[in-house]
Order: sequence, then C-alpha cells, then structure tokens
Amino acid sequence: MGAQQSAAPTARETSRETSRDDYYTEEEELLQKQTTTTSTTATLGGSSAVSREASRDNSGSNSVNVYTSSPKRTTKDGPTPLPKDKMAAIFLICFSNACLATTPFPFLAFMVQDLGYSVYDTAVYAGFIASARFFGNLLTAWVWGYLSDTYGRRPVLIAGVAFQAVFAVVFGLGCSVSLYAAIFARFLEGMLNGSVPVAKTYVAEFADDSNQAAAMSMTTMAWGSGMVLGPAVGGYLSQPAEKYPMFDIPFFQQYKYALPMFFVACISITTLILTFLYLEETLQKEKGKKEKQRLEVFVEKDGRRTLTAPAHATVIYAVLSFQAIGMDELYNVWCATPRELGGMQWKSDQIGSSLLCVGLMIMISQPYFYPKLERRFGSRMTAQYAGVFSLVMLLVLPFFSRFEIDRSSGELWDVLKWTLFVVSFGFYKVCNSTCFVSSAIFINNSVKKHHRGSLNGFSMTCAALVRTLTPPIIGGIFSWSLRHSTYPINYHLAFIVCAFVNLQVAQLAASLPKEIEKQI
Repeated sequence: MGAQQSAAPTARETSRETSRDDYYTEEEELLQKQTTTTSTTATLGGSSAVSREASRDNSGSNSVNVYTSSPKRTTKDGPTPLPKDKMAAIFLICFSNACLATTPFPFLAFMVQDLGYSVYDTAVYAGFIASARFFGNLLTAWVWGYLSDTYGRRPVLIAGVAFQAVFAVVFGLGCSVSLYAAIFARFLEGMLNGSVPVAKTYVAEFADDSNQAAAMSMTTMAWGSGMVLGPAVGGYLSQPAEKYPMFDIPFFQQYKYALPMFFVACISITTLILTFLYLEETLQKEKGKKEKQRLEVFVEKDGRRTLTAPAHATVIYAVLSFQAIGMDELYNVWCATPRELGGMQWKSDQIGSSLLCVGLMIMISQPYFYPKLERRFGSRMTAQYAGVFSLVMLLVLPFFSRFEIDRSSGELWDVLKWTLFVVSFGFYKVCNSTCFVSSAIFINNSVKKHHRGSLNGFSMTCAALVRTLTPPIIGGIFSWSLRHSTYPINYHLAFIVCAFVNLQVAQLAASLPKEIEKQI
C-alpha cells in the first residue's frame, strides 16, 4: 500500500507537464486514479518529482521552491508538437510588427535630406524619428501587458495589430510632409500597439519545457526576420517613381516613401485576419482571489543584495535591445554614408539587397539551430556564446568600408567581397537573434503564468526606454565620429560601443541561476 501511495503522485507528475501553481484539473484527478492501480509505474518518477515530495514532507505543506524544475512533456517522437495555426498567427504578429518598426530605416537618411537637413545632421534627426516609436511603447507597454492579464490576450492582440495597420499608412503619408509629422506618427504607432509582449506571453501559455525553445525561437525568428526584411522592403520600394517606370506618377513623386509603408499595412491586415480566426483566448479565469505578486528588484543572498530573477531577465532584455536597435539604425546610416567619410556609399536598394540575404539566413538557421543548442548547452550558455560571437563581428564589420564593395560589377572579386560582408553581418544577426530567444525564455520562466503578461509588458517598457534613447545616442556618436579620422574615434567608434554592450549581455547571462531555464 505504501509503495502504491508514493507511486501515484510520482507517475502523475511525470505523465504531464507539472505546473508549479498546483492548479489541478478534473483530467489530472482521473489520471491520478488510473495510475494508482499500476504499481509498475513507481520507477517513472524521476528526481524532480521525488524532490518535490521530499520538500512537501519536510515542510508539512504544499509549498514548492520557486525554482523546482518541472519534467518535460514529450510524445513518443520527442517534444510536444506546436499548434501550427496558432504559431502561424503569432509568427505574423511579431513579423509584421518588426517590419513596421524597421521598414523606414533604409530611407530615413534620404528622407531627412529631402526635408532640407544636411548630411552631417542626418543621423541625429533620423534617430529622433526612430526613437519616437519606442517612446510611445515606453508610455503604454506595461499597460497593454496588464490589460492582457486582466481582460485576456486575444483582444489586446487584435487591437494592437489593427492599430499598426492604420499607422503604417499614416506614417507613409506624413513622412513626406514634415519631420514633425513623421515623428508624431511614429509616436502614436508605438503608443497604441502592445501586441509583441502579449504575443510572447501567449506562446508561453501553450508551450511546455519540451518545446519552449522551439516556440520562442520561432517568435524571435519572426521578429529577427522582420527586423531585416522590413528594411529590405523599405530599400526596394522607397522612391519608386525614380526606380520603377510604372510608379512614375504624381502621387509617388510627392509621397516618395508611401509605397513601402502601404506594403507593410497589407501585411498587418493579413495578420489581423489570421489573429481573429485562429487565436483563441488562453488566459484562464482562476477561482477565488487572484494571488498578488510584487516585482522585487533585489533580494538578500549570502549577506549581499542581488537582482531577482525577473529583474535580472528584464535587464538582459533591455541591454540587448540597446545594442540591437543601435545597430539597426547604425547599419543603414553607415551604409548610406559617403566612402570618404568611412561609409559604404550604397543606395537604398543595395542596402535592401544585403538585408534581404541576411533575413533569409535568419529564417533558415534560427528555428533549426537554436533548439539543438538549447538542448545541448542550455539557454544561458547559448546566450553567452552568441553574445561573444556578436561582439567579434561588430568589431570586424566597419573594416569592410575600406574596400569598394559593389557586386553589380559582376566581377568575381567584387562578388566574393560582397558575399563575405553579407555573411559576416548575417552571422552577427543570427547571434543577436539567438540572444533574444534566450532572453524571452528567461522572462517567461521567471514568474508564474498569470503574471507573465505584466512582466512582458514591463520588460517591453524598459526596452522601449532604452530604444528611445539609443538612436539619438548612437546616431550622435556616429555623426561626431565622422568629423575625426583617427582610430578608434573615427567611424569605428559607434560599432565599438555596440560591441561593449554585447559583452554586458554575455556577462549578465552567465550570472543567471540555472533554474531559470525551466518554467515555473
């Protein structure tokens, strides 16, 4: 009898994903009754369930250590399959949002100059336009996360995607009118769109420890692809009247940058339809009074104050966001800068071509390699390696401007130089996306499920603050460096700053507790 009693909870806890919230459903109770009749399952418990039972016996209660690992739920063929319809909708939410955020980057420098500003001030004013969106995120990201925890994920996702479609069109028209119209449109676009943090929360609620890495790598791949393919769209479709005879009409002669934003709006509308059709509500209404949890920033450990897991994960995401958005703006401005000042002297379509190839690299490599790396090394170690490799590539990239890289000549040496440059930049972007996957896992695993929306919203708020400040800072550093010719304070300086920030990401990931790799 004693063996059967101990076997029942052990088999029950290893037959399905264990929730550390201890909410038992009727299905679990039925499963428990079935397993009590089978004594041969006593050996299936595993160390996780045994340690949980020992903890309960010693404490005399059902309290569970916040970092106790839950067993992985798998099928006979491996990890639990992900729902394809939901993943497709979430993929498009992240992809369309990233496209909207970054599509203007290739033409911001040309747009600012069309509005009458000098080449030396281009990076600064382009930074103001880029940061306006993130300032809007800063004001409302936590609010959207809180609303998703209170009223549900689905309505917040639908509202966010609808607003991004509207303001894609508004910015496309306003950016040809005045600098202030462009800044205000980007601000509203960021303020009224809270879909990204809620999408990450949504994924965590239908994923378990066996497929969480694959699910998060898909969302981050979507964001990374959008961050790269968005600028490609902006580069190819901006100034269409000058590039394509079929668009040489008065409307596109006046609104030179409307076409790429209209294209992004169409993607957002498609995303809105799929979101409405396929995304069901995942927020479960709990019986009784909802547990309240404060986000503590510091905790006493071994006589000293250290960051709590949620705060630590949020800091990693914010620091990573500084480096990522800084490089996104820096790359496009640097590529458009004249060669005598240290730039690549590329046109917008050349910038778009390079980003398109890099986007394909991310789409092919991210969903395949990250789950394998995470299973082999864990999300912490994977983030550390990716951070170090990103640092190296950031230090190498600006040296390419010393060579005249133009594959349009068709000569073998020119094609090889262009290929080497694109592969180098693509490797950096893949490593950067890998860090973002790990940071998303850290955030979702640091709190219980009914607080994930709020924490993702809060982390997005912190990231938005950083992203608001980053474009003017990096743009200002790059503009200042163009007036100097001595290494390292010449055009290399902004790249060195971004590389230093990447080093901090690797160090912060190394100091996380190992238990952060499992869901609470």
